[in-house]
Parts: sequence; C-alpha cells; structure tokens
Amino acid sequence: MPRLDKSFKFRFIGNFPEYESLKNEVLSITEDEWKKFTYRQETIVGHKDTLTVPLVFDHVKRSGFITHNNYGKFLPHLNSISKYLLSVGELNDIRRANIVLLKPNSFIKKHQDKGDFLEKTRRIHLAVTTNQWCYLTVEDTKQHFVAGEMWEIDNTGKFHSAHNEGDTNRIHLIIDVN
Repeated sequence: MPRLDKSFKFRFIGNFPEYESLKNEVLSITEDEWKKFTYRQETIVGHKDTLTVPLVFDHVKRSGFITHNNYGKFLPHLNSISKYLLSVGELNDIRRANIVLLKPNSFIKKHQDKGDFLEKTRRIHLAVTTNQWCYLTVEDTKQHFVAGEMWEIDNTGKFHSAHNEGDTNRIHLIIDVN
C-alpha cells in the first residue's frame, strides 16, 4: 500500500535500477531542446538559472495531461520509473514530468509552491547528474542527492530552494505522481 502521509521534508525511495539508460538519454538532449521551453525561466520566480525539457506538463491550466515533444523519447523511461515505484510500494501514476537543469554556480531562490494539483500529488526527484556541491533545502533541512537516487520531497506550502555551488550542471527528472 503506498504511503499517503506527508510528515517529512525528504524521504529516500531508492536507487533507480535503470538509471544509466535514463542518464544516457538525458545527456543526448541537444542544446536547442534545452533552450526551447522558457516558461519556467520567464514566469516562475527564481528559476532564471534553470533550463527545462517538459515531458508531461500543462503550464497554462496546471491540470490535464499535456505531453510535449520529448514525451515519446522518454516514455519508456517514465514507464520504467512507474513500474519501479509500484514495485517498492509507492504511488506511480505520473501526472507531470520535467527534466530540469540547474546551471553551475547558481540557485533557485527560496520560494513556496502552492496549489490544488500539488496538494493531491507527490513530488519525486530523480538525480540524473549532480556534484557534491548540489543540494535542496526545505525549510531548515538541507539534502544532497546522489546520481541515480530517487527522493520524495514534501515542499508544498513550505519554503524551499535548490543550490548548485559546483562547476557542473545539476539535472533532475522531477515527477509528480498520485
């Protein structure tokens, strides 16, 4: 039975078994693909140093199931993630998925995420590329993710931020499930 409580800030789920295949696919994303979608950088406070490749995301209505150009390319990986989550007793219906790159020596400033969609879903980060100077904070708790690890984060309505104090890109696949 999947966990339903959100009495944590960070919760380790496991190491994604098919991480290397996912990583190779993510690293094949072209510079043009990274630069194509600018909604997050231009609209969401503090995200100017990020690049996003949306897979499943409706930025207008924040609802529905809207797929983007790279969805088909990443669908086998999303299906594998869904099966893995189910196998370890987690919710696994992917409602939103974005690949987000945080540039070197940058951060996403402290902010709060709110809304009905986020209240009804669980936020999972899968670290694709990282370095030892990358971390997320939720309120007063700081957490570093190792590449290949999956973590659930409860940041809805809580102040949180992301930091990349290293000299390489940090890339996470961020999915919301219910």
